[in-house]
Amino acid sequence: FFFLSAVVCIGVTMVFERITGAFKSTGRWMWDHKVAIGATTVVIGGGVYYAYNKVTSTFDQYSSQLLLEMQKQKKETFYEGIDSSRTIQREFKWIQSCLQRNLPFPTQEEIAEQTKKCTKAERVSFWEDMKVLNMTRLLTVVYCDALFSLSMRIHLTLIARYIYLSANEEDEISSSLFSMDDSTQLSFLAEARYIFESGMNHLRNHIECIVHEQMAEWKITSPCSYDDLVNLIRSIREEVEVTEARRSVLVNFMLPPEDNDSVTNSPVKFLENEVRNIFESQEFNEVLSNAINTGFKELEMLLEHKYAVKSEQAQQEFNSFKIYIAKLIPLIESVTTNLQEPNNAILQSTLNNKSLDELAYNIYDVSASP
Repeated sequence: FFFLSAVVCIGVTMVFERITGAFKSTGRWMWDHKVAIGATTVVIGGGVYYAYNKVTSTFDQYSSQLLLEMQKQKKETFYEGIDSSRTIQREFKWIQSCLQRNLPFPTQEEIAEQTKKCTKAERVSFWEDMKVLNMTRLLTVVYCDALFSLSMRIHLTLIARYIYLSANEEDEISSSLFSMDDSTQLSFLAEARYIFESGMNHLRNHIECIVHEQMAEWKITSPCSYDDLVNLIRSIREEVEVTEARRSVLVNFMLPPEDNDSVTNSPVKFLENEVRNIFESQEFNEVLSNAINTGFKELEMLLEHKYAVKSEQAQQEFNSFKIYIAKLIPLIESVTTNLQEPNNAILQSTLNNKSLDELAYNIYDVSASP
């Protein structure tokens, strides 16, 4: 660069001197002006060198940005390939057997058999218990729909994050830090079903006490309009969904209690602690609140449809139509049965929850950078 610059500089300077007639020979002129030529050469050569490096630096920077973009697309493609909805719907089948075990509801034949030889007082007591059980089952299923789908989605997202990190670490030692064998994955995912097992029983106890208190004045012969039923459910929800330090008590039913005696350095224990930290976060509790509110809106729509059909059959105005609590029990039980199906409206609303999608991707993305 400096040689080429010197040649150019000599030519330009000679032309200028020839015009002014100030030089006698090329050799003497170069000797007399060696300082000027040297300085000019440095300036021009430096400019050319700077321009070359600028272009090279810009190209390298662009290449780095392109590589990062390719890695980002790879990461997002891997994330989008996770079929969490199908897994959640497949695992959701456990709710039916778990609900029947924790909150068994008698069949019509069993009800007829139990009430056949009862006295009037015993029959009234039986139906009062059925009233509470009926509402408790309904609310338990609604909460379990939301809590299970949220928990399973977080568990699946964490597994996806570590699988991606393990697969994209070039160093074998670093890759092993994020590896997760099948046994660990299955044990970790089994914890997401806690809400259907012991968690459901604890949740049921929490709800049942509140339902019993809230429905104390509702006799089986009491007429109940759609608005009456919705207001009753909302009153029960206010007590069920209490918060402690901006954290919903419902989180307590999503994971087993912490076992301080277990091996703290086991992979499953490590993952469980990550889940606990997420469940304790304000972001998760906001998503939880949003999912539950959406789920109960779906429930109100289902009940409204049931009331609309009944009022039409009775040829009465919807707003003034009422159903006796005794006859409301089979109606509510039909809704409870519907909400145990994998394609039910509440589960689908949680699976399609945008705030849950954002939270899940943030959990996946926070460390999923190769």
